[in-house]
Amino acid sequence: CGWSHRCLIIRRLKGLEDAISVSYVQPFMGQENGWTIAEGGDPLNGKSAMWQVYVAAQSDYTGRASVPVLWDKEGGTIVSNESLDIAKALDCEFDGIAANPS
Repeated sequence: CGWSHRCLIIRRLKGLEDAISVSYVQPFMGQENGWTIAEGGDPLNGKSAMWQVYVAAQSDYTGRASVPVLWDKEGGTIVSNESLDIAKALDCEFDGIAANPS
């Protein structure tokens, strides 16, 4: 996904690889389960599909499960699923822990 790719590029440029982990979805979105997570790809929640991650954040969620997602490990919820907002957060909000701050 191009939108996810943009976030990965900013994560790399800022040097946030050690601070922000990444889980990868399979390259093709399925018809029944949507985006599926690569085997062993979700060490935080142990989920196998993105819709399960959304339900973990909000038990009554019925909307579309899209990528990318910025997950709050401490709060156990989705911070954002909008790539531009995630990109801006990676660029500014994580400077305190970035190897290459702005």
